[in-house]
Amino acid sequence: MGCTPVSVSLEVNPSDLRKIIFDLDKLCNDDGTVEWKLHFDLQERKEASEAFLSLVKLDVDINHENHQLAEATAKHGLDEDQRAQADVAADAAKALQEGTATQAEAEEQAQGVVSARNPASPDGSLQRICRSASRNPNADLVLRGRYLRFRSTEEPASASGNTTVFSKEAQ
Repeated sequence: MGCTPVSVSLEVNPSDLRKIIFDLDKLCNDDGTVEWKLHFDLQERKEASEAFLSLVKLDVDINHENHQLAEATAKHGLDEDQRAQADVAADAAKALQEGTATQAEAEEQAQGVVSARNPASPDGSLQRICRSASRNPNADLVLRGRYLRFRSTEEPASASGNTTVFSKEAQ
């Protein structure tokens, strides 16, 4: 099975005044090896009515031992632990800008966003959406080109509730 390049953009908004953008790229080399790159962009503003300004940009090579976590993040989005680490990484990036942290420290914290992925949440983002939608038995969602319908069943499907999920390609 060959390598398929991937490029996703993920965003974390820890407050109205801070936005963190992660572009995660999977690169397929001619020799069959894979590389993952993280492009980190810390943006802030002084007032919620103002536009965001880019303060610090970092380009980080993802360590080989974190490639599976990068793949899961690209596929399922950032989980709760990763979003928390994103804010820590943003603080380190700001400290770099202010001269109180080194480039290596800021890059390590940015890479930490990928490695912070909770092993118990391979489908982190999708699981939360499904839980929310399952509270409304007539909810319809469109997610990443898929049509999902949540329908109540007469008997509980699992300990988490009585929801059956149907999916088909979007028309």
